[in-house]
Amino acid sequence: MISLRRAYSEYITSNEKLTITIRKMVKTYDDFSRFEREWKKGKRVVKEGAKVKCDLPLTVYEGFPRFKNKYGRASFQLWDLRVEHGRVKLPAALGGWVKYRQPGYIPLDGVKYNTPRVVSVNRAEYVTVTQCRSGMPDAIGGIVWLAFGAQDTSCFMPFYNGITEIPRSFEIGDHWHFDRKSARWAFDYVDYHTQPLYSLAIEDVREAQKQFELAAVERTYLIDKAAMELYKEDPAKAIEFLNHYCINNANAVINEWWELGDQLLVKYNHLWIYEAKTRKRLPLKFPDWYLKELIKYNKLVPEEKK
Repeated sequence: MISLRRAYSEYITSNEKLTITIRKMVKTYDDFSRFEREWKKGKRVVKEGAKVKCDLPLTVYEGFPRFKNKYGRASFQLWDLRVEHGRVKLPAALGGWVKYRQPGYIPLDGVKYNTPRVVSVNRAEYVTVTQCRSGMPDAIGGIVWLAFGAQDTSCFMPFYNGITEIPRSFEIGDHWHFDRKSARWAFDYVDYHTQPLYSLAIEDVREAQKQFELAAVERTYLIDKAAMELYKEDPAKAIEFLNHYCINNANAVINEWWELGDQLLVKYNHLWIYEAKTRKRLPLKFPDWYLKELIKYNKLVPEEKK
């Protein structure tokens, strides 16, 4: 059960702020709960102190997207609450931008305009999903799935409770110094190159996430089984096995994310679309409403017909 009062009581000072908070909670559970369905029917199921309970148990893989969400596919989608940049949908344009860099509102002419607080924020240093399984030794039963940086462009990597080593790249990181030896910079690198053409580039990122996250989740059963057999023989051997697996998996993800960042830079360079396979450069398609605004703002006149 999730209690809004317990989780957000220090922030809830008005119905308006409560609504913003609930939007975040509803989006987190809308794929699994009756909560969103009741809201759409117009029923008053949301109130201070309300609780949300999922109808179905969540798998780890189903849980990952909850932390990556920017209201993109819900009845409260952020696209309806922000200014589009014409070329692409960019969550950082309004609600995202304000919540990333301002204290929860837009300050203008002495007035504060409240904005929605998305689940996924780009100022995050890391996000974890903890998986606890009974019937196993603690060293094997617990797994922390770790994602560095902004959740929507990062990748969850498994780390068993019993490991005694971490990748060397996890120990390197400085916000004021770019370093390809640092794991966190690999994910920030991808996030940075996703932002200019977000609605296009995020699809490339999601393909990579699916490839590595789904494979790791599906592989967990085999890793558990192998670790349990080694643990019965010698717990130290199981720990060594888990160290090796977690570090190798993390290094594979990090290497892929560096490559992904390079690919995004090339593919969307100069705000065009460069197709590597066909070696063609395609223009972006601008929506009509945006072109009309450009014409209006710049006071452009039609070309004279000859």
